[in-house]
Amino acid sequence: MATEFEQAAAKFRIKSIIITMILSALGFLVALQWKDSIKETIDLLIPAGEGLLYSYAVSIGLTVFAVIVTYILLRVEKMDLIPEDKVKTKINKLKKRK
Repeated sequence: MATEFEQAAAKFRIKSIIITMILSALGFLVALQWKDSIKETIDLLIPAGEGLLYSYAVSIGLTVFAVIVTYILLRVEKMDLIPEDKVKTKINKLKKRK
């Protein structure tokens, strides 16, 4: 039977939470940049705008950056950074102290 501590530890996945937060922030940045690019396109069509090429270049660059970071973070999430046997050993030591 699992102890209360083991159940809480199994539910708490800090690495996944942090990765989700980073990916959300990157997605937000990409959306903001594309918003600016689209706005500049509209400004170009109805009164002239400036810096349109720059805005699209930044949007594309930021999107590529976000995709690369997403790929890396998803690979990190799949890595076994803390082997399960070490976690079990630590939990057993904590049980013995009680």
